[in-house]
Amino acid sequence: METAESTVQIQPEQLDTHPVVVRGLRLRYRETGEVVLRGVDLTLKKGEIKLLLGSSGSGKSSLALTLNGLIPHQLDADIRGSVTVAGRETAEADVDWLTTKVGMLFQDPESQIATLTVVDEVAFGLENLRLPSEEMRPRIEAALRQVGLDALEERDTNALSGGQKQRLALASTLAMGVEVLVLDEPTANLDPEGTADFFDLLRQLKAQGATVLIIEHKLDELITEVGSIAVLGDDGTIAADGPPREVLRDNRALLAKLGVWIPQVSDLANRLVGCGFALEPYPLTVDEAAEALGRILPQEAGNGTTAAQAPLSDGPSAEPLI
Repeated sequence: METAESTVQIQPEQLDTHPVVVRGLRLRYRETGEVVLRGVDLTLKKGEIKLLLGSSGSGKSSLALTLNGLIPHQLDADIRGSVTVAGRETAEADVDWLTTKVGMLFQDPESQIATLTVVDEVAFGLENLRLPSEEMRPRIEAALRQVGLDALEERDTNALSGGQKQRLALASTLAMGVEVLVLDEPTANLDPEGTADFFDLLRQLKAQGATVLIIEHKLDELITEVGSIAVLGDDGTIAADGPPREVLRDNRALLAKLGVWIPQVSDLANRLVGCGFALEPYPLTVDEAAEALGRILPQEAGNGTTAAQAPLSDGPSAEPLI
């Protein structure tokens, strides 16, 4: 690992509010020589869900892997700059310490399951930490209860649905007592029902004060839970960072250029700007978009009914359309 060019000095009073701080992060893979990140600055506030957007290959997953120490401890890469978790540099921290601070979920939950039963899977990480059995049992029960799998302790992991496997992977992470969750497209391999269930669980974790960095494409159901959005540009730096409405509204050209997924109503709002209409306040949900559209659509003469409420026609026409 290359020596860090600078070290961020985190004040003690900041540790409780900013458990993750990244400054000037540069990352180069040794095998290919490819420089992926070129000076990333990022902070994650305690208790917030932060969404990380970026085009395919921009380095989102690489950035995520620096937070739990897989880079540089396990993957062959050089980094410069500073990545601190709970005030400690991840490049200098012990891996066993990092596993109790940052938990990570990947796209494929099956790739993270190592045992045959639900209860053994949650116990696996705790056993590697060599925790005494009397301490493990309460952690296992609490984690399974938190993700809604407490009735399936003895279930064969191969008999679980995709959504249940992702919940199990999350339970295994929560049992470790982590302070930060890093979710790398956790619903990519889930069907709509599994996706909805996982986002419901994420809402519950947010209500409990969880701190989450998530890389995700399915944003329509997630966006209302997001506290801030960071956009990783193709130049390997953070191109935008702030509240969801501001980032989506003020970076229309950038987001279109990067080709990143945004909520459908935000895409509608951005397209209407090109037609000379601006939806205010900038919508993030269908209800907000309907309300904003109702204010700009012309009133139908006489009865005050908006065009959005008016029937499309009086009935089928005799003239064929197709």
